Amino acid sequence: MLRPLRSAPFAYLVAGQSLSQLGDTLLFVGGLWFLQSVSPWLLGVAGIVIAIPSFVSYLGGGLADSLGARDLMRWTEVARGIIIVAAGVTALMVPAAAAVLILLALAVSAFGDSLFVPAQISLVPRLLKGDEDLNSGNGILSGLTRLADMVGRLVGGLSSLAFGVFGLLAFDGLTFLGSAVCVGRLPADAPPPGSSNRRRLAWSDLKAGFDYSRSVGWFFKIVPPAVLINLALSGALLTLPILVQRGLHQGAATYGVLLAIWSAGQFVGSTSAAVMRSKPPRVVCGTAAIVQGLSLLALALTGSIWIAAVALGVASTANGISNVSRTTLMQRLVPSEFRGRVFGLQSTLVSMANPFGPLLATALALSVFPGAIWLLVAAPTLWLAILYWTLPGFRFSPDAPGVRA
Repeated sequence: MLRPLRSAPFAYLVAGQSLSQLGDTLLFVGGLWFLQSVSPWLLGVAGIVIAIPSFVSYLGGGLADSLGARDLMRWTEVARGIIIVAAGVTALMVPAAAAVLILLALAVSAFGDSLFVPAQISLVPRLLKGDEDLNSGNGILSGLTRLADMVGRLVGGLSSLAFGVFGLLAFDGLTFLGSAVCVGRLPADAPPPGSSNRRRLAWSDLKAGFDYSRSVGWFFKIVPPAVLINLALSGALLTLPILVQRGLHQGAATYGVLLAIWSAGQFVGSTSAAVMRSKPPRVVCGTAAIVQGLSLLALALTGSIWIAAVALGVASTANGISNVSRTTLMQRLVPSEFRGRVFGLQSTLVSMANPFGPLLATALALSVFPGAIWLLVAAPTLWLAILYWTLPGFRFSPDAPGVRA
């Protein structure tokens, strides 16, 4: 399973992503804690600030396809590292502007993700040789970033007190610069087919990417339930304190533990997905989605902290398995010249409703019952499970040769 780490470029990518994920999670958890201490309404502003940049993920995917994934990733990391470090220095000099600067840093980080993530997904198949390594590599990359996320969530609540706003921003910015150094060690992309040099992104490139995605029978069928899942899940995680306090009758410590359980489950699921690489994608993704949906139903309806903790852990593990397996399948099916745009379009579409998630989750928790939003995560997850089992694209044989760069 660890064989992909023998590839030095892939190991550099994993190291850079784990480092920057740790810094980003510390900023997210510590920053949100600081914002709610200023005004709870700033949490809603933060949710919008984080969600809106995902709308440009399709543009990021197009830039990755036309300009080169490695270069886009490196300069994205450099830019957000410099901006966020500068925000930290400004917070040190002008403490009254701390809340605004944290919101700025969250926006810059989210905007960078909209460029970086589609490029990274399109680049990974180029760094790994075989389909077995691709599946394991996706699991390792996702798993270790989730591990860094888990560590960041465990200590994030204390980080704003220990480091202050300057420390949070400076550390996050430096991790992005460290990631840029790691990405710089990756091999440069080959030029696009029919071109000897990198070229500017044109509108026709974006249209071609959309037309290709539309021509793939399964792509726009999995988008509607994915939109609903992301809408509900973004609100469910942000309003988890309401469920903890009003539904489970627990305190802040339990909230932190449940967040860590979610990240730990995704780590376990991501890293164990490679064990299931010999199984058809519809079996892996479909079964994982069913388990996730049923577990979230239990989480929504229970009043027991123990059942809630187990349900959250099982659901997040299944989520990690299905995400890695689906990503690997799409990387194999989509030609290299379209990968950035296809994954960028997927990110843009599934995230377009996310700004409304926290508002919807809060309204349901206060007017219906605390776990109501989790029902809205479970229902489309079960819908997606049916699609995984029935769509022809997910009958792709794991032994068939994948599409290569």
